[in-house]
Amino acid sequence: MSHLVTVAVEVRDLNALKKACERLGFQFVAGATRFEWFGRWMDDYDGADAAHRHGIKPEDYGRCQHKIVVPGTSYGYEIGVVARPDGGYTLALDNFDPGLNQAVGGEGAPRLVQAYAVEKVRMEALAQGHLCREQRLDDGSIRLTLQGF
Repeated sequence: MSHLVTVAVEVRDLNALKKACERLGFQFVAGATRFEWFGRWMDDYDGADAAHRHGIKPEDYGRCQHKIVVPGTSYGYEIGVVARPDGGYTLALDNFDPGLNQAVGGEGAPRLVQAYAVEKVRMEALAQGHLCREQRLDDGSIRLTLQGF
């Protein structure tokens, strides 16, 4: 079944997304125009599925500007990086792949969202002349401490 959904994060910085992928052992593929998913919309996801609500029409499912390859997926499904009209990007994936779900941390892809946020903060801190120290906490969250040069 097709369960194409979008991740509730607005990607504005592809370099931060690339670094997030490296952090997680994923491969960012620039310029890819297709990403792997079930391959056909079955209209089985509540009629107005999440991807459609976020501006991706069913006829455009599987199309992207870049993609993310995640090792160890069950069906070889990937994450599409889909351009938005406002200049940002939406992340789209078929959440029916249990291996992909596990790799990104489940619904909402919290591992990928966290990695993107950390990398974006690190890049901005460095650009503004700050050191950024990272500490992983027992609950899986990450504490960033900024310090001026």
